[in-house]
Amino acid sequence: MAIAVMLLIVAVLLIRSFANVMRLDPGFAPANLVAGIISLPPSRYPDEEQQARFFEEALRRIHALPGVVSASVSNSVPMTGINDQGGFRIEGLPDLVPGQQGPVANRPHVSADYFDTMGIRLIKGRFFDERDSASGAAVAIVSDLAVEAYWPNEDPIGKRLSVRAVNGQPVWREIVGVVHATRHFGLEARQLAEIYIPYAQSASAFAVLTVRYRGDADQIIRASRREVGSLDPEQAGFAMLRMDNVVSASRPTRRFHTLVLAICAALGVFLASIRLYGVTAYNVRRRTREIGLRLALGARPSSVVRMVLTSELRILAIGIVAGLIGAVALSKALASFLFGVTPLDRITFALVIAVAMLVAVAATYLPGRWAAAIDPAISLREE
Repeated sequence: MAIAVMLLIVAVLLIRSFANVMRLDPGFAPANLVAGIISLPPSRYPDEEQQARFFEEALRRIHALPGVVSASVSNSVPMTGINDQGGFRIEGLPDLVPGQQGPVANRPHVSADYFDTMGIRLIKGRFFDERDSASGAAVAIVSDLAVEAYWPNEDPIGKRLSVRAVNGQPVWREIVGVVHATRHFGLEARQLAEIYIPYAQSASAFAVLTVRYRGDADQIIRASRREVGSLDPEQAGFAMLRMDNVVSASRPTRRFHTLVLAICAALGVFLASIRLYGVTAYNVRRRTREIGLRLALGARPSSVVRMVLTSELRILAIGIVAGLIGAVALSKALASFLFGVTPLDRITFALVIAVAMLVAVAATYLPGRWAAAIDPAISLREE
């Protein structure tokens, strides 16, 4: 019983953790979305203007493909580990002293259609558009997580920040929009604030092409490669991933651990139930003469059942308490595997105690009923 209780508590904690992970929002819509890395050789695309021109033409051609809903490029895509992360400055705050840690954020550089392509929701303001060209005003979009961390109880629209400096002077960017936060390093990893920069204002030779489509993913991938290859044959072989597979791949380890422990816990409870029934039945048989005497002297069958239950459940309660003590130690050791639930979660412990007591009562009640049905004359004659 003690081992069954320990396994059951750990299994329930992991099941609840897995359920919490399954409910997590990655911040974008992974269905019908593919992504692939394109890296232009600097020897043939030495400046930002050439790089931006290549990707603009690639996007124009891919947008024209049948089945393509939207397409974009960026230097950072959630859940892939591809990310530009670094510090930034907020206008109005004092300069950092040497050794002081400033604010840090993910800093994706994205094309105008990136948010529509990824399915990232706009909360306030606007997305990037044709106004945000290389010659346009320096602008940025931030995530709602960034607003909570750095502009609490304020309207961030119109505020300014800087992600880089030129000749020691910050390049200030005006915030024009707020979007829903995404998860960059996995569903369970800690989220960082996000500051989006228009790709046209900070082009590079590296970009992740993202395409939202209708229909067959393989067909869209082949067509996208063909269009990129028509611009530069050396780029035709880049790999593309389905983003729904990327999100699903972040869950298999937890799913496996949860499944194994759930099976072990179920087996533990099942074996404990059988064992409890067998031991209780054996004890009742040993007390056949005593029970026959009690019944012969006028004891009610209900009192016999109560006697059996009381004597057996007293011992089982010790096992349940021992299991709870062991589960406390074990669950604390597994704290790093839990998500959204504490090692000493009250609901989990209450649920397991209820199940353990139900199993104990069920396993001892049947032998108790058998004892109450003993014929006193037969039991005494056999003795």
